[in-house]
This record gives sequence, C-alpha cells and structure tokens, in this order.
Amino acid sequence: MRTYRVCGQVPPPCDTDRGNEIIPGDRATGQLTSGSGGAAAGVITHTTDPSLSPEGPVKIVLHPSTDSISVNEYTFCGTKAPVGHCGA
Repeated sequence: MRTYRVCGQVPPPCDTDRGNEIIPGDRATGQLTSGSGGAAAGVITHTTDPSLSPEGPVKIVLHPSTDSISVNEYTFCGTKAPVGHCGA
C-alpha cells in the first residue's frame, strides 16, 4: 500500500513514481487462517513498513454495498465505491 513518502526524499520504504503511475512502497505477506460470511482472519508475517502494516493478527472484511474491503483499520475501494468513501 502507499506510504505517502517519496523515494529519493526519504529512505525506504517509500513510494516510487513511474511515469503517471505510483508504485506503493509497503508490502505485507501472511496467511489467512479462517473465513466466513465475507470476513477472513489471519496473520501478517512480514512487512516492509511495520508502522503502516504491523506484523500480527489481521482481519479482512468485504463490504459489497460500498465496493470496498477493510483490512484492520484501512479501507480499500473498488471502482464502484461511492465518491468520497475512500477519501478521493
């Protein structure tokens, strides 16, 4: 996900510009261990930016009515999300 820190101005992890595309600088990996009814739980086992995506438990919830998912305290929107739902 985005760090909102620009590579070249700060040390990694940071976001990179490639033309008109922003390459997010935070990467997290882990494993989902359970799921039911539009929600899943698991654990983040490695992250490049612990301040944004700390290692430990993770809960992911699908919100079809807003075309979004929430991952712990963050919300990510799809293309059909209501205007302003994810801050844009």
